[in-house]
Amino acid sequence: MSEVDLSEFAALNHDKAEGFRRQRDEEKRQRENLEKRLVELHKRYDLVTAIDAMESSADPWKRAKPIKGKFHAIANTISSDQHFGEVVRPEEVQGSNAYNLRIATLRLQQHAEKFCELGLDHLGYLTYDGAHVWWNGDAFSGDIHEELAKSNEMSTLATVDHMLDPVISFLKTIVEGYGKLHVSVRRGNHTRTSRKVPAKGRVRESFDWLFMRIVQRELASDGRITFDIPESDDGIVAQYGHRFLATHGDQFKGGSGISGIMTPLALGNYKKLKRNLSIGDHLVYDTMILGHFHSYLTLPGLIVNGALKGYDEYAFVQNFGYQDPLQAFWATTPEHGPSFHTGIAVMNRKREGW
Repeated sequence: MSEVDLSEFAALNHDKAEGFRRQRDEEKRQRENLEKRLVELHKRYDLVTAIDAMESSADPWKRAKPIKGKFHAIANTISSDQHFGEVVRPEEVQGSNAYNLRIATLRLQQHAEKFCELGLDHLGYLTYDGAHVWWNGDAFSGDIHEELAKSNEMSTLATVDHMLDPVISFLKTIVEGYGKLHVSVRRGNHTRTSRKVPAKGRVRESFDWLFMRIVQRELASDGRITFDIPESDDGIVAQYGHRFLATHGDQFKGGSGISGIMTPLALGNYKKLKRNLSIGDHLVYDTMILGHFHSYLTLPGLIVNGALKGYDEYAFVQNFGYQDPLQAFWATTPEHGPSFHTGIAVMNRKREGW
């Protein structure tokens, strides 16, 4: 019987045993690591539990009691792009708007009521040194386009007569609320009496200018109401040292591209500042106020008004974005300048009956 060599089997068993030992040691290390992590997690859990159970002993900071009459302001609103006399039919703008002289009067009333409500009720802690209405142009639809001349509810002259009492009521309502009222008047492009916008006599040939001169005379006996009606397209008025330049905005061209009205606003503001600075430091301003674009918007140094008229057929067929009829509101304070910006919603479908 031949001898059996067991050395190969012994070597094989040794290798297997060594493999088992390595596996055992690795598993032991992994178990020890897991136990350490578990201990750390328990510590973190205990810390979170302890934090959750803690109660802060910090007291609220004490505020000084408000002193009545300490904070002063001037309430501001823009009334522009009313387009009195124009007719907007809901059927032509997918039911988004309606407009005529009756609705225009209701929206003026809503504007005056909401202007007083915002300032005197919502911001009633302020002591008002008065109110300021920026009458910023295009009060009338005008006859500058053939379609407007055909579709206007009545002639421009007849519309001037028709809207005289509602506008006087609008201003009287505001002055009754705030005690004092200043009205700044600027002309618009729709109210011109010529086909093209002139450079000479630009303001005096406008129905905006004529209408508000009549309103000024009608209210001359009311010492609470003052007006500035310059014969320049632009005019600067200061409130607590903050200088506002008011203009209609039709000098700024463009606004239908991807950038919207941002491009004409930026270029227009730059050109006006450059022009005014070249004339003299007394014409430098802090904030420009304008209408024309029918889109309420506020930016640092810019306040753009919406339109009392609201959305119309032209905006619809040009695919311009819809915006409710809004008129700008803000309060100017000595400490912060123009503050508390919002748009006054002047449309009330139920009240207007459409």
